Amino acid sequence: MAWGRPGLTRDLFGIDLRSLAVFRLCLGAVLLWELLDRMTGIEEHYTRDGLVPGPVLESLAAHPVYSAHLLSDTVAFQVFLFAIALVAAFMLLIGWGTRMATIVSFVLLLSLHSRNPLLLHHGDSLIRFLLMWGMFLPLGAAVSVDAKRRSAALLTSPVLSIGSAALLLQGFFVYLIATVSKLQYEAWWEGRALYAVVNKASYARPLGEYVAQVPELLEFFTHATLLVEGAIPLLLFSPWRRDLCRVLAVLLGIGLHTGIFLVVDVGTFQPVTSLALFPALPASFWNRLGWRLGEGRTVGWRPPRWSEVLVGFLLAYAIASNALALGAGMNTMPEPLQTVGRVLRLDQRWRMFANTDVTIQGWWVVIGKLDNGAEIDLLHGTPKVSLERPKQYYREMPNMAWRTYWASISRDHYAPFRPWMGRYFCRWWNREADPGLHAQAVRVIFVQELNYKPELGGVLRPRELVRTDCRVAEAAR
Repeated sequence: MAWGRPGLTRDLFGIDLRSLAVFRLCLGAVLLWELLDRMTGIEEHYTRDGLVPGPVLESLAAHPVYSAHLLSDTVAFQVFLFAIALVAAFMLLIGWGTRMATIVSFVLLLSLHSRNPLLLHHGDSLIRFLLMWGMFLPLGAAVSVDAKRRSAALLTSPVLSIGSAALLLQGFFVYLIATVSKLQYEAWWEGRALYAVVNKASYARPLGEYVAQVPELLEFFTHATLLVEGAIPLLLFSPWRRDLCRVLAVLLGIGLHTGIFLVVDVGTFQPVTSLALFPALPASFWNRLGWRLGEGRTVGWRPPRWSEVLVGFLLAYAIASNALALGAGMNTMPEPLQTVGRVLRLDQRWRMFANTDVTIQGWWVVIGKLDNGAEIDLLHGTPKVSLERPKQYYREMPNMAWRTYWASISRDHYAPFRPWMGRYFCRWWNREADPGLHAQAVRVIFVQELNYKPELGGVLRPRELVRTDCRVAEAAR
């Protein structure tokens, strides 16, 4: 069923074709960035010789894991799947075979995320949801190869369907849940939450390290962040001057995440969270910029009934999942919906940086004991082993996937995966080491820093995550 009636429903849930086109272009670009970034760690994160071998994941998982990336743990097979995903993402970017490109991109990204859950952050979940809603919309209707090749008239604008409602509501959910969850913790009320964020060694950029020395400024920005995040969902569905409010919501989102980008490095989180707001840009915004739709006959867009039923179910699940995140009603999703949610990774939890008092704060040191008895810092290849906080530590993290992995492996929930981390570093060092300088044993130390409020003064608590005998690990291969 397509919602073709003019009025309030169209104003609230219709998406202008130009906004949909800009959304598709940015979505394709962010997806390409994400895939290329993850390709740099294929062996480490997605193969049998990496940190999370496929058989280990399947044996330790509480439920069956469904992922095409588990069909083979070889580098060649993973590169093959990444290549398909890259082609699909590029086709999405230029709008060529857009519907199929969106479906393939979603399926392969879902498979990739299921292959190694230790690498996932909120930005990964959000880009997956945006692709899912995009499968039910005419993303290639404008500014695309498909539009150039199509002989039919221009689609009517705005596009209105259950899919368009779902895409608009997704941004609303993200900012609403993020705001409400933050209000549950004293750190945000007291104005010290951002102090904890910019003191995360593995995330903080130089500007973040500088701002961390001015708690009064961070207190102001903490309250400002809460105000901006809370204003965005209200502006998206404002009953007053809706077009102006929606433009303001998008600009506030871009401004908020530009500020985050300047102080911390959280990968694709900032662009994808801003991107979720783009479909809300009204027709009046593009008209004022001088971008007008083509002249001539227009035709209506009517999604198939089956797709409206399917996206309606997914939207209902999303609403229920977000209600659970707010603590409203039931505590868990009933079966068999739980199984469907696990397989499709449908659960939504947008509690980003909510409880900053328990976030993983610190850095990691990998110590190797060599054949000659010396101990060295394996990650730097230096004889000096130091547990002190590194300067500009975020630069030592290859990408967001590694940051997320280190944070995940430090949590007790993922403790069963730690032995394979030790085995990986044994192999990684010994593969390139000179004779006589092979590692006999490896220790991984997490130096936890209690620095989520100024009065703690950066108390350090070193904790050994794993100790591995490299000879035993090699014999067990």
